[in-house]
Amino acid sequence: MKVAFIVNAKARGKAGFYRQVNEIDSKIEFEVFETKARFHATELTQSAIQNGFETIIAVGGDGTINEVVNGFLNNDSNDTQPILGLYPAGTANDFAKSVNATPSLASIFQQIDNKEFKQIDAGKVKTGATSKYFINIADAGLGAEVVGTIDKCSKPFGSHFAFYSTIFLKFFTYKKKKVRIELDNLTWEGSILSMVVANAKYFGSGLCIAPHANLNDGQFAIAIYGEITVIDYLKYLPKIRKGDFIKHSHVHYSETKSARIIPLSDPPFIEADGELFGPAEAVIEIMPKAIRFLMA
Repeated sequence: MKVAFIVNAKARGKAGFYRQVNEIDSKIEFEVFETKARFHATELTQSAIQNGFETIIAVGGDGTINEVVNGFLNNDSNDTQPILGLYPAGTANDFAKSVNATPSLASIFQQIDNKEFKQIDAGKVKTGATSKYFINIADAGLGAEVVGTIDKCSKPFGSHFAFYSTIFLKFFTYKKKKVRIELDNLTWEGSILSMVVANAKYFGSGLCIAPHANLNDGQFAIAIYGEITVIDYLKYLPKIRKGDFIKHSHVHYSETKSARIIPLSDPPFIEADGELFGPAEAVIEIMPKAIRFLMA
């Protein structure tokens, strides 16, 4: 059994990971590879697969696991796909909540030794000629613009404060986009604050935006937020954090295997696992059981 750890060089929890590496007592053969630039994790993952590593663990946050997933699903190898795992060490660890990932190397090695994994879904976003994969959540509208702002700013008070304060401030400048949303069994048209296509439940540093999401049911959980105000946001924020469904005439939930977002005015920005696209029309498709993920 060969295990590769793909470490985000800028990961907040990197020091704790390396401390455990120096202390771990395991018979499992492993190597550690550290990124040198953005998107390097994708290249390192593809190289690890080509070199016969049977398990690949992303060490970082949501952006790191996204890059590693793109390395997995852009892999041309005809061999059995390796198992993917996560050591949560990032600024935002939203996907880690859905898979109960732990920053414990001892636990990770035990799961590897016991061959504990589940087949989970992934998603694919297509905007024009560009295609990217994601494992957590894609969304259009306000959330994507928040991601664009967060990427450019420092976070002196932590990720939670940065996300929530940026969302709040964006309410005063963001212009809702009119779109047509085509799902398997539903077509919805109107102005959106945000439209979420969720493979897992959490995004935005702990917001349970899609409580009906299931990682291996072969479909996305959809949440459409239409004419929502800043007062609505403040009112319902505690419920979203708790994972409650929002009962509001301009909030709609659904499920689908594919979604098409068609702009009817200015096109919205799209993001997937923190990767920004657009503004553009987008097609988002489920990839059922595309990943063997290390989890109990």
